[in-house]
Amino acid sequence: MTADEIAKLRELCANATPGPWGCGFSNRGRIMSSNEEICSVWSSEETHDANAAFIAAARKALPAALDEIERLSEALGVTLKELKRHSPVCHAEVLGWIVTDLGLDPDAGVSK
Repeated sequence: MTADEIAKLRELCANATPGPWGCGFSNRGRIMSSNEEICSVWSSEETHDANAAFIAAARKALPAALDEIERLSEALGVTLKELKRHSPVCHAEVLGWIVTDLGLDPDAGVSK
């Protein structure tokens, strides 16, 4: 995930109704904040409650997942800088693997 993708998702979170969100179930799945219905989920009868529960859970989970992605990307960047400092030969091998297989920027520690 790129830094731009993370920023766009953070903007979506910032502009959405603040959480926490929950579900209200009736003849359709409803997404609720503490004082209002945010939206209704209209899908097949078998899945609308599950879809509403997923959307409500994502309101809290997405910001946490983005935080974790950024934390791990930063940790990777620090690790790669230390590897480069201590073992340039090994760093070259690891660098090739990271760039090729993971699509990461080894100097910044974030995705390209």
